[in-house]
Amino acid sequence: MPSNLDNLGITNSAMAAVNAMAARGPLTPITTTSYNISNKDVGKYLRFTAAGAVVATVRQDSVGGALTVGSEITVEAGGAGGTTVTAGTGVTFHGVSGALAQYAVCRVRKTAANTYTLY
Repeated sequence: MPSNLDNLGITNSAMAAVNAMAARGPLTPITTTSYNISNKDVGKYLRFTAAGAVVATVRQDSVGGALTVGSEITVEAGGAGGTTVTAGTGVTFHGVSGALAQYAVCRVRKTAANTYTLY
């Protein structure tokens, strides 16, 4: 017997993708082209939707709003211009590039003082 999802044309894989996103934290749409990631973003799914290029910066611990070691944030480039996650002065990134084309997603995990892994 078909489910209500079948009647709507929603596939199991589409629902799995939605559930996976929900598990990454609440969706937070951001419309600006410049953003400073901070401790208030921990556990969130940041979706940057500006039409132009977006720069999301992780600032060093001494600036304020520092993340605790082990904290994670998910970043999506939802806008046509893409999103670049950048390391501020004194911050070190390891892992994948922070340059995200539209709809690409990465996670930012703090591993030590002023040190992050992108994956």
